Amino acid sequence: MNAVALLWNRKSFTTNKLTWALVMMVSLLSLCALQLGAVQVQASDFLALLGWESDANISAAAQSRLYVLEHIRLPRVLFSLCIGAALGLSGGLTQALFRNPLADPGLFGVSAGAACTVALSIVFLSRFDLHLAASVRFFFFPALAFFGALATCFLLDR
Repeated sequence: MNAVALLWNRKSFTTNKLTWALVMMVSLLSLCALQLGAVQVQASDFLALLGWESDANISAAAQSRLYVLEHIRLPRVLFSLCIGAALGLSGGLTQALFRNPLADPGLFGVSAGAACTVALSIVFLSRFDLHLAASVRFFFFPALAFFGALATCFLLDR
């Protein structure tokens, strides 16, 4: 076996160790995110979530903990993992597209397009007396920023 093959195998082994260490760390942190909070979740609640305990054996307090685990914590952890993966993928694709390890959405001007849309909407919509519901007001400017970034992407595509 030549020296190049030996180095390649060593590098691959080190990369595999690093990958497994990162996977284990993300798994451990995900379990911590499921466990920690205002409502104390026990190991039996995880078993009940997986269906290993029958519903007849679950007390009312355990049912409330199970509800918190199933409807609040688990979706939060799963969505955060998916969003992190999507952001990592989009960053990697941006860097690969420009062949630049420092590339980010600011390179395209996407962030500037989003900020410009929000700034212009604040200036021009302040002249109108808009009475929006509180639930709509909360998402109004982030939605405008999203559509401004999307419009910038479409303009750049041309």
